[in-house]
Amino acid sequence: MTRTPLRGAVAGALTYALGYALAYATSSGDIEDELAALNFLLGVFGQDAVPTWTAVGWLAYNAMYVPLTYWNTTQNLLANASPLVHLVPGVLLALAGAGVALSGTARTPTAGARAGVTVTLGFLPLVALGVFAFTVTRGDLTVRPDPALAVVAGALYPLASGALGGALAGWLRGRAPPTRPTN
Repeated sequence: MTRTPLRGAVAGALTYALGYALAYATSSGDIEDELAALNFLLGVFGQDAVPTWTAVGWLAYNAMYVPLTYWNTTQNLLANASPLVHLVPGVLLALAGAGVALSGTARTPTAGARAGVTVTLGFLPLVALGVFAFTVTRGDLTVRPDPALAVVAGALYPLASGALGGALAGWLRGRAPPTRPTN
């Protein structure tokens, strides 16, 4: 019995957490500053402040092209950001897919891709749960990542990037000369 699905699920979950942690580490200070005026107004009207950790989650989803939805409107807070921001989730998932492939016995691109896509098992459920965790309701306004697009991105990003990373790792391992046991 192979342990690849379990390794993939763990790698996918860790990748989700790492992506959020990177977003938090690089943007929480700026987000806190940006939220100050909004949170002041919310306080004046007796509403709870928007937590920084929630707004960081919005950015993490925006990096996967998942817009925020509110009042029949969608908005991507990273629309004017560098395109490199959108590469972060894919690169992290490709590295996770490569790690899963290398932790197993993948020696071909096909075997590596099969191992790499297993990161979806850990990534997708957390993306779906994150939609609820990063939902803010104040009065009749609800702001959250678009649920349908979050599920699509939560499936497609790890399937494509995990497979690519796994395939590359399998290909590289297959090209490596066999090692001789040392006495």
